[in-house]
Amino acid sequence: MQNNPNIVIAGAGTIGCFVGGLLHHAGSKVSFLGRERLADTLSQNGLRLTDWQGLDVSIDAKYLDFHQTPVVLKNADIILVCVKSAATETIAQLIKKHANKNAIVVSFQNGVKNANRLRTILPKHDVRGAMVAYNVIEQADGHFHRGTSGKIIVENGPTNIAERLNTKDLTVVETDKIDKIQWGKLLLNLNNGLNALADMPLREQLQIWTWRRRFAMQISEALAVLKAEKLNPVPPSPVPASLIPLILSLPTPLF
Repeated sequence: MQNNPNIVIAGAGTIGCFVGGLLHHAGSKVSFLGRERLADTLSQNGLRLTDWQGLDVSIDAKYLDFHQTPVVLKNADIILVCVKSAATETIAQLIKKHANKNAIVVSFQNGVKNANRLRTILPKHDVRGAMVAYNVIEQADGHFHRGTSGKIIVENGPTNIAERLNTKDLTVVETDKIDKIQWGKLLLNLNNGLNALADMPLREQLQIWTWRRRFAMQISEALAVLKAEKLNPVPPSPVPASLIPLILSLPTPLF
């Protein structure tokens, strides 16, 4: 693979625009494949990327290579799949039809089965699972904001993908434990429903003991299920999964 590969974001939504935008900002050759709504938004406003630590990057619309048809896949060296899980088979069929067999396909999707679903349809491709530890929200007019810290962890393979994706503002590492890490991320995603009910930013929600306690109860139940299935999750947090319910349940000053 060339030193500066052609990267296609297949499913330019919140994660896709944020990751693709930072890769573009760092000098990578990035093309976006997405829907008309976002194409119109970015063509009018460009792309702005911010985060909770003060990152603030703006990319003028004229520098964004945005497509609405899958023909853009034909020149891809790396395809970052960022579609929702329900669209996994659809994007896999498009990759099969349009992409070069040497293109590496990486699933940046939530969940634990999407990489295997891609492999079923793309047996000739190097397909990797991955985990994006942080959350990104779409604000107004092409503005995407990363609200929490974390890394992108990619399943290792014949070619080191991390060294081609890692940038100053986008930390990417490889692992041979992607299944355990994806199950660990799933534990934290259990808060998504609670966060929607709370109707407040994630960091604000986690400062309220009653919401944290509900989250802790969900994780405790999930850990019991995973233990019964002999699955050992590795969360993206710096503490073992078994301690997360205890930490969430602490009084707010200690938390």
